[in-house]
Parts: sequence; C-alpha cells; structure tokens
Amino acid sequence: MKMVKAEGLTYEYTKIMETDHGTEEHRVVALKNVNIEIEKGEFVVVLGHNGSGKSTLAKHMNALLTPTAGKLWVEGLDTADPENLLAVRGKVGMVFQNPDNQIVASVVEEDVAFGPENLGVPPKEIRQRVDDALKAVEMYDYRLAAPYKLSGGQKQRVSIARVFLKNPPILILDEATSSVDTRTEIAIQKAMDHLMEGRTSFVIAHRLSTIRDADLILVMKDGDIVETGKHEELLAKGGFYAELYQSQFADGNDE
Repeated sequence: MKMVKAEGLTYEYTKIMETDHGTEEHRVVALKNVNIEIEKGEFVVVLGHNGSGKSTLAKHMNALLTPTAGKLWVEGLDTADPENLLAVRGKVGMVFQNPDNQIVASVVEEDVAFGPENLGVPPKEIRQRVDDALKAVEMYDYRLAAPYKLSGGQKQRVSIARVFLKNPPILILDEATSSVDTRTEIAIQKAMDHLMEGRTSFVIAHRLSTIRDADLILVMKDGDIVETGKHEELLAKGGFYAELYQSQFADGNDE
C-alpha cells in the first residue's frame, strides 16, 4: 500500500474578479489530472513557481481540500470520504509558511500541547511530550513565553515542535523557511531535518537549495506535474527543472 497515491486528481474553484462591467466569475483549474505514488519513508520535494499548485496539492494530502475530480488516498484512506477526515489528519503533520496561521494559544507550551489534549492524551504524558518536542527544536527555554513576542523563526520552530509531538507518519513542510533570513533558516532546517527522520516527507518549495538528496522530485507547472525524477536525472533532461535550476544557480547562489 502506498503512503500517498493520487489518480486523476483535479481541483477547480471559482474566483470572483472585478471588471469594468462589475464582478465576473472565473473557473480556475488549480490541479490538472495529477497522478503520484509515494512509498513509505520517501523524501519528496515538490517544486515550481508561485501559483503552480504546490500548496493546493499539499492541502489535499491533509484533506483541507477535497478533489473536484479524481482521487487521493493517504495510507489507503480516501481523503474525500468525510468518515476518514480525522484519521487522515492524524496521519499527516503540516508546517506552513506563516507560523502565525497555526498559533492557537497564548503560551508556547500550551500551543504545543493543543493537539494531544484534544486527542485525550493523559496530562502527565502531555507534559513529557511537550518538553521533549520543545527541546528538539531548541525552544524549551521559551516554553512560558507568549508566542506573539517571538521572532518569526522562533514561531516556526514552535510550529515544528507541535508536529514533533503529534508524531505523524507523513510530514508536509510547505515553504517553511521561505520568509526568514539565512541564519534563521539554518536553525529551522536543523529542526526540520530532525523531524523528517524515519517519516514520509514532502518539502514544498520554490527554492532549490534543499533538493539534491530527495528520493523523488515532482516538478509542477500550471497545476500539472510536468517532470518527475531525481536531481541529476532531471538536470540531464534539460527540461523545465533544468531551467529552474539554472535560473536560481547561474549566479552561484544556493538559495
């Protein structure tokens, strides 16, 4: 059984646009007939320009969105079946680009503990799990701090700690370091590397600096997966991935 499998996955939505004649509805196709099969323990990078469909694909894996057509399964569970909603979300941990969208409490340790409290984990076990998770991302000293007083990078590490505590078999990192400086990115990347150990991991990105060790690269363009393979294979093809690589590395910057 595949950890994640998609067959003909398509997602459309209606966008309201202002025109000289008032408002008009436009149908947007965000995903087009996507087909993937991901094995247990694979490290997958999803790459493409902004608007290519990367985040839309990620949100389908956690059943935040459901397909307009086609199917997506997480460990055999159909994400479009309402009865599978909690089970699917229990299997997938997500870290988004903006940590402010994930903060739910007024104290760091309470924010990290939010998930297991809802799952009925005993208080003593929660205490130990929270401490371990915060230590893993080097945020234990900030456990009693108010999240709004933290820097963006610190907030992101709190988000990662929450996923540590959840301990899901599937991890999705959706451009988790794209809005921080280089020094902060290094600290966050260290925490993410620790988190990814032993999991099926997806890194959604528009930068190419973390992809060389990926087991599989999915290259997206206009809602479609246009290329798949490993770094060296895709470079040798001289296609869209090679263009992305050259545009970001031609000047010697590994970002």
